[in-house]
Amino acid sequence: GEVIQLDLPNASTGGDVIMFRIAGVIGKGVFSTVLKCSTESSNLATSVLPPQVALKVIRHNDTMAKAAVNEIRFLQRLTVASSPGIISLLLPT
Repeated sequence: GEVIQLDLPNASTGGDVIMFRIAGVIGKGVFSTVLKCSTESSNLATSVLPPQVALKVIRHNDTMAKAAVNEIRFLQRLTVASSPGIISLLLPT
């Protein structure tokens, strides 16, 4: 499948790159598409992420950006609660 590259900021190294191989589409909606992906090998991917992840790709426009900010705030609250099955939110640079 197609590969997606996510560039993440990192204060000590100047940045990390994670590669995700798309295995399929889990779901589509008005707001976004959720992709089933496998993590490609990188130091960050193997130390932080499970081998299979779901990536949410948000549509690019002002309305969707506002909705995404609200969802990010909600997800950050869930992550702070250390709920099982929820990993930290990764944002591109």
